[in-house]
Amino acid sequence: MTNIVHAIKEKLGTFTTKLVITFSLFIILIILILELVQFFGVPFMAFKGRWEEQRQEIFKNMEFIADLKRTQLINWLEDIREDVNIIARDRFIVSNMDLLRGITDEFTSNSPEQAKLSPQSGDIRNGKAARDYFNMIISTYGHFRNVYVADPETGTIIFSSAPSYVGIDVSEEHYFKKTIETLTAHTSDVILTRQGESPAVYFTDIMRDQENKVIAVLVVEVLVDKFIQSMLLTGEALGESGETVLVNQDSYLLSSLKYLLPDGNNAIPLSFQVESLPATLAASGTDGIIETSDYRDVPVLAAFRHIRIENDLGWGLVVKMDRAETFAHLQSALWRTSIIALGSMIISVMLTLFIARTITGPIRVLSRGAEAIADGDLSIQIPVAGSTEIATAAKTFNTMVNRIKDAQEEMTRQERLATLGQFSGSVSHELRNPLGVIDSSAYYLKMKLKDADKKVQQHLDRIQSSVGSATAIIESLLNLTRMKEPQLAEIDLIAVTRDAIATSKVPSTVNVVRNFPKQEVLVIADGEQLRMAFKNVVKNALEAMDGRGTLTVAVQSTNDGHVEVSFADTGPGIAAENLERVFEPLFTTKATGIGFGLSITKMLINKHGGTVEAESEPGKGATIVLRLPLHIEARKEA
Repeated sequence: MTNIVHAIKEKLGTFTTKLVITFSLFIILIILILELVQFFGVPFMAFKGRWEEQRQEIFKNMEFIADLKRTQLINWLEDIREDVNIIARDRFIVSNMDLLRGITDEFTSNSPEQAKLSPQSGDIRNGKAARDYFNMIISTYGHFRNVYVADPETGTIIFSSAPSYVGIDVSEEHYFKKTIETLTAHTSDVILTRQGESPAVYFTDIMRDQENKVIAVLVVEVLVDKFIQSMLLTGEALGESGETVLVNQDSYLLSSLKYLLPDGNNAIPLSFQVESLPATLAASGTDGIIETSDYRDVPVLAAFRHIRIENDLGWGLVVKMDRAETFAHLQSALWRTSIIALGSMIISVMLTLFIARTITGPIRVLSRGAEAIADGDLSIQIPVAGSTEIATAAKTFNTMVNRIKDAQEEMTRQERLATLGQFSGSVSHELRNPLGVIDSSAYYLKMKLKDADKKVQQHLDRIQSSVGSATAIIESLLNLTRMKEPQLAEIDLIAVTRDAIATSKVPSTVNVVRNFPKQEVLVIADGEQLRMAFKNVVKNALEAMDGRGTLTVAVQSTNDGHVEVSFADTGPGIAAENLERVFEPLFTTKATGIGFGLSITKMLINKHGGTVEAESEPGKGATIVLRLPLHIEARKEA
């Protein structure tokens, strides 16, 4: 008998060892499969894997940067056009145009010293005074390198901030001919300056006298490298290899490149034609994203945008990043996973061949069950037969599946709350301190600029108001994630309601009607949490009424042992389809706010065993009713 028992134990021990080995191999294979799926996704399914997700994320960032750079360049061009338009209508210059012509005649026929006359207040009387005025314009606007006016009939430069330009004929310049042809402002393509030293853009506009007669063409010269190059910098947004390239409509380079050309030379703006596909597409008027090779013949990911300058003129903008840098960390992880996978598969094959004869059947059943779980089928149940260890494992497996079913929903909710908590902490850390600096700076400026004009004060008030709105949003996020359990105590609900109204920013244009009983209404609750809930409702009502109307607040007990606190406003009301959704996080129908106020209120009231309801008729206002258990035994007469 002893030998039989020993043999059975030995058999069980061998069988257990085999089962453990088999399960270990199976788990290793599942992990490897999941890792590969995580990297490369599943063919013909929505899940594309980390590789494609990284690719799409990089493209998304590039498109954002490309759109931002395009907007910056367009805004810069528009600002200069507006500045040129202002100068073209400068009464001081227009009214002294004849004197400028006289100065030019004197300057071109004599020496600059002979051209100087006595300055007279109110107009230009000598070349130096005129040039000082033009140089003051250059200093004021900052973007300009040179400003000059040309005769509309001959194209001869009448006067210039640079003496060497005076008398030069620009009638054959495209920007001059275009301006004269259309009699409107014009922006040129990037061309070399007259000295051929640097790329520049020429902005022109028509100058007219009081009788609307064309008297001159204003030309402003702006160097490209001085201003555009700084707007093309990407910083750390696209890593070490990120670069922004600007080309004209013929794909010729307009800005300096970050890297040398394949031949080891630097690309010269307006001399080097960028033949890469994204540059060609952008120059031709197309927007998009692409994975291709750049001017170095290096594989890159790129976003390209077309920038319309004039009706017949445009530039191409390319934002790119080396493909190797984009996927570097994924390639490293894939290499490690591949080594692990290869070693694990070799071991798995050897051990599986060794133990296949004895445990293939039961393991196959468990394997199919595990694969079904991996595919998301939580309805799988492993057949249980007998009382062997395989049967015990099957029972354990089935119990695990049932627990996964029960825990899946809770895990999803916890993950969402954790994500929101991390986001809220990041927002609090990254934004609250800068907002505080902005608010204190605005307050300091208001104190220092008490005598400033009304417009300055209005802008400072707007800054402080906007900071207050941003701070309120941050507080809403934090309140949603750091909700604590109520600290229960006996409180007077009427006193809490009065305090919530008093501490809310109720404008003088809102009439508050209070319908409270004369006696105290006592409840067991957390006074601070209820005050927060009531203030959220008051704030929501004030915003709905746009700061004008009547807010009616009522407290009344019911016959079923509860007390109701209602807040009725005279705003536009809530649409019937939104009555249930107003308490959902992130739901809002207002232009401002992020939709956390009423959701926080509902959470707080639910923690107190109460309920919240919304009642409304469109056009007749809305009523929010908060219902709480009444502490009847503690009620007492006032």
